[in-house]
Amino acid sequence: MAFHRAGAEAIKAALAEGGTQLLEPVMAVTVHSPSASVGDVVGDLNRRHGRIARIEDQDGRAEVSGFAPLAQLVGYTTSLRSLSQGRASSEAHLHGYEPVRAA
Repeated sequence: MAFHRAGAEAIKAALAEGGTQLLEPVMAVTVHSPSASVGDVVGDLNRRHGRIARIEDQDGRAEVSGFAPLAQLVGYTTSLRSLSQGRASSEAHLHGYEPVRAA
């Protein structure tokens, strides 16, 4: 265990010294939800380090668009269904790559 930790720290230090950045995939996410669930949807995306780009609300339905790191979206569909009592849906596609956030 100590060997793995030391190896990880050595790699981080080498990358920092060389000016190299570690990138992660970022997904464009669109959520269709009842308007009553929008606050919970936005809060959950924020907890997943998401950035909200747009919220449109019309006739009791909302569309939330934004971006989130792929690694943070593991289990998102299950969470979304729970937040919306099964009435929300989402779609995501690769938007690009961004530097990994500091832990």
